[in-house]
Amino acid sequence: MDLRTLREQLHAHMLTPAEFIRKGRLIFQNAVKFNCADDPASIQVREMSEHLMWYFDSLCAELQLFPTPEVSTEQGRTKREQLRRERTEFVATVPVELKAKECQKLLRVLNSQKHDKNCWPFRKPVRMLFPGLSPDYFDIITTPMDLSTIAEKLNEFEYKVHGEFIQDVRLTFENAMIYNRADKEREGWSVYSAAVLMLAVVDDLWGDVTLEVMEKFRRRELLRKERMSEAKRKRADGSEVGATRVKLQLMPSRPNMERMNKSERKAEEKRRKRARREEEIARSEKRRRTAVAATDDALREAELRSRRKLQKQEMAEAVHLREQRELRAAKEEAERVRRAQMKLNAAAWTGVLLPAAATTAGKATSFWSKKRAKLHIPATFQPPAINA
Repeated sequence: MDLRTLREQLHAHMLTPAEFIRKGRLIFQNAVKFNCADDPASIQVREMSEHLMWYFDSLCAELQLFPTPEVSTEQGRTKREQLRRERTEFVATVPVELKAKECQKLLRVLNSQKHDKNCWPFRKPVRMLFPGLSPDYFDIITTPMDLSTIAEKLNEFEYKVHGEFIQDVRLTFENAMIYNRADKEREGWSVYSAAVLMLAVVDDLWGDVTLEVMEKFRRRELLRKERMSEAKRKRADGSEVGATRVKLQLMPSRPNMERMNKSERKAEEKRRKRARREEEIARSEKRRRTAVAATDDALREAELRSRRKLQKQEMAEAVHLREQRELRAAKEEAERVRRAQMKLNAAAWTGVLLPAAATTAGKATSFWSKKRAKLHIPATFQPPAINA
């Protein structure tokens, strides 16, 4: 079984959910069973297959696909919640990356049109959305939070770990539930009911985020172990090449071929050819290992440089965004002052209009009066007089 065959059978509607899970697990179980040796390649394939099997099981649990039809929906939901709790505890201490794609994706979903009905009260600060808010709000809610503030903090790299990010996201809706708890029994739409619904949406989205973050973390650990084993193998190969060189150096000096008989000369020639071949193999292997090591070092250095460059670009972009926000705030303040001044000038106007300046009746300025004016042509451009 392989993934391509599984996908073709799935597109052809030939699989039930139970068969899909069984055949999907069979792919990775076969890889683990076949690569049972202790060599580094088999160990790497076995570890990667176990990791992919864990990822496959986690995805099936998130999609509520069960390995057997006898498993009830409640049992599957309980298993999914248990896996989510384990991932949440683990991801809470995982550092947030520069791009933070998973966190950005969660915010994009919350700000999408799909959740406009329930999420609009939480996208901006309460002072901006509700200017007539009661002053006791900040006595009850000591730490106000909204999605735009969370996005700004995420872009400015203020979140160190994922736990801080999801804590602020949950705080946004928990604050609304605390302040509007009087609307708990109210029928129809309310800020309290919207906060409850959006908190459930956040829990579902965070389950996907924790799965992606944990899978990425486990995959990086596998790649790190693979690099360590590769480095260890390179050191072992280098020691073997050195041992071969020492062995060649410790070989006795060449015996005199003239004092040997025919069979001894043939044996000595074979021994010398074998020694030269081993030396050449050792040298070529050393050159290859050196080239591979240099290539790996160059790639690693290039990746590090690109990562640093990207980090600098991200920092510069964050600073630029902050400057733009400050400039926009200054422009808005200037516009507000200008409008206030205009209102003041309008209030101070007396309402008396000055009469228009009277035109002189004797001077005709119409078009035809100008048209009838005599056209004076300079003497230079007049035709010469003709004498009779």
